[in-house]
Amino acid sequence: MRIRFAIGEARTQQELAILPDLINEFGDLCNVCVNISADETDFLNNELIKCSVKAVQRVSTITPRGEGNFNFTVNFNCDPLIPYFPASYHRKELGDQFVIGLETPDLLVNALKTYNQLIKSQTKISQNHSGLFNGY
Repeated sequence: MRIRFAIGEARTQQELAILPDLINEFGDLCNVCVNISADETDFLNNELIKCSVKAVQRVSTITPRGEGNFNFTVNFNCDPLIPYFPASYHRKELGDQFVIGLETPDLLVNALKTYNQLIKSQTKISQNHSGLFNGY
């Protein structure tokens, strides 16, 4: 089992500039994203895009086989708390919340199977005992 941590969202050119070294140094403990948003005229922040491209290129050259880029995503139109890892991020304005991003669906599938089995068991118990208290 691999545990990964997202350190959050890079918001500035300065933060993007240090990301390749952080990803190279800390690997799975340094998953990060950058969110490219549009301004009021629907134009994307081109400077942030250019800095993101530089970061991706640098990560590809300083990490083994460029795999450090699995720890970095450049997002377009992703809302906070999106359950996609490492794109998930949080803004403090949202209050106390958290998001869990799953790399593979196995955990979710197992949880849903367990949940469905519990529901079936409860329904069966309820049906078997429904006549016991009629009239009381």
